[in-house]
This record gives sequence, C-alpha cells and structure tokens, in this order.
Amino acid sequence: MPYGQGQMLGAGVDPRMFVQDYSGFTRAAEIQAQGMQNLGQGVAKGITQVGDYFKEQGEKKKQVKMASTQIEAVLKLMPELAPVLGDVGNRLKDEDVSLTDRFADASIVGDLIQNSMSARMNQQMMNLRQQKFAASQGGGGGGGGKDSSNTNPFTGQPY
Repeated sequence: MPYGQGQMLGAGVDPRMFVQDYSGFTRAAEIQAQGMQNLGQGVAKGITQVGDYFKEQGEKKKQVKMASTQIEAVLKLMPELAPVLGDVGNRLKDEDVSLTDRFADASIVGDLIQNSMSARMNQQMMNLRQQKFAASQGGGGGGGGKDSSNTNPFTGQPY
C-alpha cells in the first residue's frame, strides 16, 4: 500500500470507547455512606438506651430510699413492728443486694406496712375483747349494776 492511501491513524477508533465508567466508584461511595449512616444511628440509639437505663436506675434508687424512710418512720412510731419490718429495712439499705432486688422489696413495703398495722390493730381489738369478757365474768370490779349474763361479751349487745 502506497503511502497516503491507507486508513488514517485513529480513524477506525470509536471515541465513545474511551469514556471512563465511574459507576463502581459511585456505588462504593453510596455503600460507604449508608454504612456510616447506620453506624451513626446505632451509636445514637446506644446513647439513648444508656440514658434510659441510668434514668430507670435513678427512679429505682429513689423508690428504695422512699421505702426505707417509710419503714424508719413506722418503726419510730411502732417499735413492736421491728421483727417484721426491720429485716426488710436492713435489706433495703444493704448495697451488696442488687438494686433490682431492693426495688422489688421496696415495691411491697406499702402493703407490708399496711398488713403489719392491720395485724397489730386486730391483736389490740382481740386483747380489748378479752379484757371486756373478763370484766363481764366478774373480774371487772363492780359491773355497774348491769346484768351481763344476757349480753354478748364481744359486742356488748344483748343476746
């Protein structure tokens, strides 16, 4: 082939073939960005959970302290309830016992105090009735002229 009759250098090359394809890099950047976003959300969720945990622990400590104070107040007024309430009060103050266990004990303190006081009142009523009965049986020092043989010793009502 003589000089000048051939194909020109580069004439058979399609310039579109040299366009760079950056779609792989774009996709990789999108994946990395999504990973960073997920990481940020995970960290934020963890921080929120830790905050909630400490808030919950604070509430539990507050309940335990309040229950301990209630027990102390009741024991000052009624020391005879010490066998029942003393152990619970000591357990509430014991830092070696887990906060969850102390909180469980604190949640029943109100009912425990109420039941202890009811039992005490019932015992006092029983003692009063026994004294009334003993007095009606002749050991009461005079009887006041009332015929007690026909009355209920517990209620004082006639039969």
